[in-house]
Formats: sequence, C-alpha cells, structure tokens
Amino acid sequence: MIRTIEELLECAKRGELVEHRADNVELKENWQQAHGHDLSAFGNRVGPMAKECPQWLIVGVKDDGTLCGYDEPTIRQKELAISQHVNQYLSPTQACIGISPRQAGSAWIIVIGVKNPGALVLWNRSAYKAAGTTSEKMAPEEMMELTVKLPGLADRSAQDSSSEYNAGLVKKFSERLLSERPDITFAGTANITDEILNKTRINGKVTAKILFGETRYRLVYHDANGTPTENHQIAGLYQVLVPEFVERIQDWTKHKLGIDQPPYPPRALKEAFANAVAHAAYYEADGDIVIQAYPDKVSISNLALQESRYFANRWFSSERNTTNRLLMEVLRLSRVVDELGLGKNIIFQEAIKNGQRPPNVEVEPAGAYVRWRLTIHGGHADPIHVRCLERLREKYRDERKALMAHALVLWSGQPVSKIRTYVSGESLPIFAEILNDGYGPIFHLEKEDRIFLRRWARVLVNEGKDSKALTPQEEDDIRNLAYRLRVKNHGGYFSPKVLRGIADMGRPYPRLRAVVKLSS
Repeated sequence: MIRTIEELLECAKRGELVEHRADNVELKENWQQAHGHDLSAFGNRVGPMAKECPQWLIVGVKDDGTLCGYDEPTIRQKELAISQHVNQYLSPTQACIGISPRQAGSAWIIVIGVKNPGALVLWNRSAYKAAGTTSEKMAPEEMMELTVKLPGLADRSAQDSSSEYNAGLVKKFSERLLSERPDITFAGTANITDEILNKTRINGKVTAKILFGETRYRLVYHDANGTPTENHQIAGLYQVLVPEFVERIQDWTKHKLGIDQPPYPPRALKEAFANAVAHAAYYEADGDIVIQAYPDKVSISNLALQESRYFANRWFSSERNTTNRLLMEVLRLSRVVDELGLGKNIIFQEAIKNGQRPPNVEVEPAGAYVRWRLTIHGGHADPIHVRCLERLREKYRDERKALMAHALVLWSGQPVSKIRTYVSGESLPIFAEILNDGYGPIFHLEKEDRIFLRRWARVLVNEGKDSKALTPQEEDDIRNLAYRLRVKNHGGYFSPKVLRGIADMGRPYPRLRAVVKLSS
C-alpha cells in the first residue's frame, strides 16, 4: 500500500510504480471520462486498509511503470479536463481528496487521490465496484447494502487534525461555556486548555483547529467606491463569534457613516457570522471565509456544498442541513448559535424589523463547491419601511403574519413563483393567507405571476404618506364601480367599511363622503 504522494513519486522515478505491487494504485496512460468508473470503485472501498490509506489513480504512467513523458503544459491541460469531469460526474465530490500535477524525474504525471467520504460514491449517477483489474457497475441491492453500512457523508469537523491552539481563544470559549452551562464542571488542572478541549471532545479534531487553531478568515474593509483599504488574515474562527467582533464591525461602520446608532441589528450580524463558521465546507481551503465591510453593507462568504443552493434565500423556513455536526454541536453547547434552522430566519427578520433592505444570498460557482455570499444592508433605518411594518402589525396582530406581509411588500417586484421558493414548511399557510387576503397590502395577479401593492401600501411605500386625497380620475372610477355594484348586488346600501375595502384605500379619506353620494 502506498500511503503518501511523496512515496508514490519515489516509486515512479525508479520505474517501480506498477499495480501488482500496490493494491491501492491504478495506472492510466491518458485520461478519459470513462476512467471515472475507477474513481467510483476506489471510493466505494470501505475495508480497514481503504479507511487508513487513500486510493490513487495516476495519469501519465504505463502499466509496466514506464512514464509516458508528458511535459508540464500537457499535464496542466489534462488536469483541467479531469477537474471538470470530477465536478460534473463525481458525487459526492468529497470522495476526491486531490488532483495533483507532479513532476516525477524528467516527466510529469497527475495524481488523483480518492477516499470514501462515508457515503456511496457515484460516477455519472452510477456506482461502481472493483472486479479484478476492472470496474463494474453495482447492482441495486449492492448499492443499498453499502449505503446501509456507511455512516453518511463524513463530518469534516469530527476528523482528526493537529494544530497549535490560541490559549486566549480557548479561555474565552471556556468562560462562555461556563456562563451558559453551569452544569458543566472542570477540575481546574494546570493545563486548562487541554481539559476544556478534552471535556468537549474536540481536542485534536478539525473543530478545534477551526475555532482556536490555524484555520483563517479574511477581513477586508472597503471605502465608499468599493476599493479595499485594509485586508487582514486572522487565525482562529472563534474570533468572529464573540460579541467584540460584532461591535468592531458596528463601530467601524458608525464612524464611516457619521452616525450614533448601531447601523446593523446586532443579532442579525451575530447569526450571520455564526452561520458562515458553522456551515462552511472545510474540505477545501479551510472553508475560505471572507468578511467584507462596506460603509453601508457587510458581505459574508464561504465555500459551501453544491446542495446548499437549495437553502439560498429560504428566509421563512426552518429547513437545515450541515455536515459539520460536531462543530455545530459545540456551538450549540456554548449557545453561540440559536436552535438549528433559526439562523436565517433571525437574520432576515431582524433586518426588516430594523427598517433595512432585505438581506440577500447569492450562490456562485467555485470548482467542486459553491461560494455562498450573504449580504446584510446597514446604515440609517428607512422610516417608511418602519411605518409600513407598524401598519401591518396593527392589521394582523400576529408578528409572524406582519413580518411575512412586510416581506411581500419588499419583494413585490419579483415573480410570485420565485418568492414561493423563499417560504416552506410551517410558513406556507401564512404565505397563502396573506397572498389571498382581500384587505392586505398586496394583490396577487395569478395569471401574470406578480403581486401589486394595494393603494394604501403603494402610497405609503412610494410617497411616505398614510393617506392621500383621491384624484378626479380615481373618484370617477370608484363612483362608477360603486354604482354598478349597488344596482347589481347590494340593493343600494354600502357601509363605509365595505366601500373602503372595494376602493382599496384602507382608511377614511377627507373626500370620501363626496364619492359615496350616489344619485338614485
């Protein structure tokens, strides 16, 4: 068994890299898309040796161990093709632990490392197994058997990883843990760092490296033109989870805007930073968390799994998924994060309660992963948005309904089919109720897949007014409508409430009496 790339390169230089000498090596003279069957077969090896050592597929070596003699430009081209195929066909992509062009003597080769990630490994939606010197497709019952045996996609945060720990960060963590969970006791040994990490069972794990060790995040400050003015790389992600970090961003923004009040809802910032740490894909580049502060917004981005696209902008939803289970449990234990699934709800609701523009998530391609980018807007609260939410609270008397209705007002320029993707689960009935409310702030025109603001909401949002005198044209329209309805349906009687509802005005207006005076 060959355990490391260095060991593999030494064998290749001596011409001793042949398959019969190492059970975990497959040699290819060139790369073809069908060779992905071997990657799937390698990934589905789950015995003790496969768990201990990676499986290696080598491009650029003949079966007898002779190097094909490729130069570096040729190998780089082949690397690009392999990367594209792996990103497109391999699932989960975490099964590939690296695609490495390397020089072996006078020639170049590509080393592809594969290891089972805790789940069935597919190539182009099919699973393969080793059958002698070839790979063959698994039968459905074989796929099911292996799926049942496997623990699920590997929790990266629970894997072993050595690191130097920042004692100051560990101390802050322990103080928070003790304040939030007084039922947890410590012996108070001389080496308190090891005691705390051992007590929480994260010593020597990726979780401890992420929070207190060598895992870094970038903090970038921008001027009003979007030009970076400061760029810092800081180790230990626990630093973004402490209240001091939220205050740091608030104070910087207040200084830039020349204001006294906090420009962001503190709870929204706290949850946004915690979500980035909790859900980053640490399989590559340590999750590559980047926090960018602008005078009027904060952008927080991190690498994420491809399937995270599903959760983008689902603000009224408690659906959740994370592969960093150990990390998430530690954050919950110390109450750094709220209950699972509530983070995005809190971010959105706190923002619109504060009179800010709605936050937004963009998902961008990033090789085998995606880049999740959350933007939270700050600065002065918009008094019109604040007043609109107040009106909706008066109407609905239920905070969930008022927030949902306000969100629909803010999203009114988007198709309803898109807005529906922001809502799921227990929020769907509320969404449907407001969408069909004849006296609410919006009108749903189903055939056009759009919602329109009703008159009172439109006047408030566009002009900042609670009411507005009717134009002569509006008076004529209402008089004609009322006359038609009077003759056909109401026997000539209208209450002011009914007429206001039909007219979509919400509240009495100074000139309404003139409108309802209909001749017989």
